[in-house]
Amino acid sequence: MIPRVKTCGLSRTEDIVVANELRPDCVGFVFWPKSRRYVTPEAAAELRVLLSPDIPAVGVFVDEDPTVVADLLQQGTIQVAQLHGHEDETYIAALRQTTSAPIWKA
Repeated sequence: MIPRVKTCGLSRTEDIVVANELRPDCVGFVFWPKSRRYVTPEAAAELRVLLSPDIPAVGVFVDEDPTVVADLLQQGTIQVAQLHGHEDETYIAALRQTTSAPIWKA
C-alpha cells in the first residue's frame, strides 16, 4: 500500500498556499473548538475556495452534531468526515443516510 499524506490543522491563507504548492493527498480542517487549530465553518469555507479543487478537504470532528457534519459535506466545504470522539455505529449510520462521502472513524 502506498502511504497517503494529509496535512492537518490548516487555518490561514498561507497554509493553503503551501498546500497548493506541496500537493498533499488531502488537507484537514479541525472543527473541534477545544483545539488550538480550530476553524469555524465559515473560515473553512473561505479557505476551501482558495484550495486547489483536486485536493480533498477532510473535516476533523469530536462528538459534533451529525447535522453540522452533513451540512459541511453537502456545502462542499469538506469532502471527507474524520471522527475522533465517541461517535458510535448509530451516529455513523445516521450520517451515512445524509451523505455518500467517505467517513473515517479514528
